[in-house]
Amino acid sequence: MSNLRRVCVFLVFLILETPDRAGALPAGRAWTPVQTLKLGGHSFMRPDRFEPTQGGRIELVAGGFGGPLNGRGYGLVWSDSGWNVRWTLDESHYVLWPALTPSDRQLLVWKSMSPPVNTYYNHLVVADVVGNSVAPQDTIALVSALDALIYAATSWGDRRWVAVRDQDFATFGFPEILRIFRQDGTGPWREMGPTGLLGSEGMRIAALDSVTVLVVSGEYHAGIHWGYLRDTTFTEQSPPLSTNPLALIPSLKPRPGGGYIAAWQEFPDTTGQVVVAKFRDSIWSRPETLAVKLPFQVQHEFIQTELSAEGSETPALAWFGYATREDVDYHIWTSFPNGGGFGVGERLEGSRDGVNPTLVRDENGDVWLAWWKFLEDGIFWVHSFTAAEASRPAVSERFGQPLLRWTLSSPAPETWWAVMRGDGDNVMVPVARLRASDDTLLAWADTSAPAGARLRYAIRRECRDTRYQKTSEEALWEPRGLALSVAIRSRNPASATIDLEVIGASQGELQVQLYDLQGREILRQSAVASGAGHDDLSVSPVNSIRPGVYLLRLRSADGRHTPTIKVAVLR
Repeated sequence: MSNLRRVCVFLVFLILETPDRAGALPAGRAWTPVQTLKLGGHSFMRPDRFEPTQGGRIELVAGGFGGPLNGRGYGLVWSDSGWNVRWTLDESHYVLWPALTPSDRQLLVWKSMSPPVNTYYNHLVVADVVGNSVAPQDTIALVSALDALIYAATSWGDRRWVAVRDQDFATFGFPEILRIFRQDGTGPWREMGPTGLLGSEGMRIAALDSVTVLVVSGEYHAGIHWGYLRDTTFTEQSPPLSTNPLALIPSLKPRPGGGYIAAWQEFPDTTGQVVVAKFRDSIWSRPETLAVKLPFQVQHEFIQTELSAEGSETPALAWFGYATREDVDYHIWTSFPNGGGFGVGERLEGSRDGVNPTLVRDENGDVWLAWWKFLEDGIFWVHSFTAAEASRPAVSERFGQPLLRWTLSSPAPETWWAVMRGDGDNVMVPVARLRASDDTLLAWADTSAPAGARLRYAIRRECRDTRYQKTSEEALWEPRGLALSVAIRSRNPASATIDLEVIGASQGELQVQLYDLQGREILRQSAVASGAGHDDLSVSPVNSIRPGVYLLRLRSADGRHTPTIKVAVLR
């Protein structure tokens, strides 16, 4: 291992592959081409889980195996247009399954694979990610080397819980059992009372408070069961979430408004189905079956439904499926939220041979989806992006401030758009974010526009992946000058010369216009304004003007007019 650790250069590179066509997405969105992520030093890579978005990060927990670096774990963080390694787990391990923890904590739990205790046992191990490194690990217990392949973790304050599917070596036949362990602070790990469950089809756990843990477990040929671990005692609740004998691996995620949402797959007849239910105040909602579009009408088996990791009221879902006839292949399937509800599930073309998906939605509502293929090098991944484009904004004025209006090339509901602003020749920066509705017209008033500044505006299509950001052409806002006014400083009536005081004229030519009471222009003279904001001018009416009352106004070089004033002319 020491020789392997001397290999310190990790090269992350992308390979693009064009998919056959897009999967199921709402209007205005598209999938990127399928991309491949690899780390130098590994023969194979797999994605274990996307983490919830926290600290502004999109993070993929992944594992590498084979090659000179063999079994390592990684926290891969997205930055602009590529993945970077944030932390490394230098332990040969099995999959890092999800751990539901507060947003300020990141917990890793794994089953050690090197060195094995003996033929029958491995260690179950846990550690926190602190900063950009993995803290020293805690060994929880000895577990079955053959059967303890699914586990889950959660935390509340300084307490941590880990559940594992294991074997009971004290009972004849070594039956499966679901075991739960707890650690208080830095104390030893203790096994809680027996659960009576098997966890044979996977489990998830979530701390509801410092003493209560929600447990959701897939039971062999018995459906999805659930209950509470209160302090050290587990009590199963009734009725179970599902009694379908072929229900598999539940997924569990928090809801931002409180409570949790669970998803699993069933096999009621010739085709699988995906089911979701919401939990709040100790009550589960009626299970909802997702609508799924099949590419052809034959038996499809659905496996390992995963909810997106960010914790949404209506998350995205992904699973992998298998058709028993026609193409007879595994594919990744997705359901993208649409209009506040679950979207139609559809096979993601370009994902042939894909299994074990994981996904998360970012702040723009885009889905990041990763999977792997048996014995194929690299992690395969895509993300959604906004396919619509924004026009150049039209800038008008409202209450003396810029008002922007722009249109999208196609409807793109629930997508995000940034208003970019530059002061003079300075670099443009985002000053607002707007979410599109079903309409293609968007508008925004810049109430923070600096007074008197010449401003440039553009609209940017928002995307975490800067390769898919797109900025519209720029529009210009020219500030209005000070109010233009004129006053007579000489005698009125005037006989030969009219002395004027002008306020607010921009530098350049001034036009002095004299009209009779019928609105006919009878005199126009030019003058020059200094641009200082205050000018004194004199106008000499020509001899042809008859005595009488006239209307006078001035027009500045930028097209502004003074209010008209009355002036009397004597001979």
